[in-house]
Amino acid sequence: MVSEEITPKERVYRTLEHEETDIVPYNIPIHPLAHEKLVKIYGEGYSKCVINHFANLSFTFEAAIPAELEDKIWVDEFGCTWRQGSIFSLVKPALTEPSLEGYKFPDFSNPERYKRIPEEIERHKDKFFAAGAGLLFFERAWAMRRLEQILIDFYRYPDFVKELLDNLMELNLQMVEGVVQYDVDAVRFGDDYGTQKGLIMKPETWRKFLKPRLKQIYGRAERAGKFVMIHSCGDNSSIMGDLIEIGVDIFHPIQPEAMNIYELKEKYGSQITFNGGITTQRLPFMTPKDIREEVKRVRASMSKGGGFVLEPSKPIRWDVLPETAMALIDEITNPSN
Repeated sequence: MVSEEITPKERVYRTLEHEETDIVPYNIPIHPLAHEKLVKIYGEGYSKCVINHFANLSFTFEAAIPAELEDKIWVDEFGCTWRQGSIFSLVKPALTEPSLEGYKFPDFSNPERYKRIPEEIERHKDKFFAAGAGLLFFERAWAMRRLEQILIDFYRYPDFVKELLDNLMELNLQMVEGVVQYDVDAVRFGDDYGTQKGLIMKPETWRKFLKPRLKQIYGRAERAGKFVMIHSCGDNSSIMGDLIEIGVDIFHPIQPEAMNIYELKEKYGSQITFNGGITTQRLPFMTPKDIREEVKRVRASMSKGGGFVLEPSKPIRWDVLPETAMALIDEITNPSN
């Protein structure tokens, strides 16, 4: 059971200090379609035992996405055209040539972008609160050029890539300035660097183009006394030491399908807090017994010495057996022996 003497926020702070807590801090994201399915079977109160430890607020696309998205196409404020299906996909990049001539970047210094932060902090005052933006650095670079093209640009047009990333770094610094004026616990950044096995690019390329700029971005948050939380899907194991070096405090989602999470815990667990660890890809094929055993195994190994927030690496999907989903939720919130 969750202790009434310690809030979720305090529990996260303790695990960030690498202390073991009464229970392992956790989050349980649930896809809306899965939620609907579970409500039909178990009723509205099925999730009343869930006390998530994080609350997040993100800004990048907030004003740009239409209210009803199914099969919709829209243009965001960077000039990138997107289509929404089961996930959103790029239709047309903002830059068809390796040049910024005539291009105007959006302004992230406007305080209006961040005015919702105080009310959200108040609404989630007992939780660890992170605010920030995804799709704003490497992912924004490939959105502006297409993924395959930006990878070519690294080699054919390195000066253009540096200019593009320098401008995106400035936007990130503007975003950090807008966020850290408020009493947030962490600044959250989102960039997927990994594939199922290995980085999207060579680690040397990441270190040459991205690392020095990320160091400046994360450093601004750190100087403001905020934790740095990043999201990066896939296999990031080859740069985990680099991420720690440039100031990352919390790494999400530590996917067991893509990385050996136990080796990472052994090597880096005293230097960083890992967030995630529960399989999502295998979850549709697991029985309630399977997932309970998996949660126990991950929790026991990854929480040693603190520095761990337990979470499915992606939201629980609609294709997961309801009884398996409920076993996962119950095992995380009410650990069995």
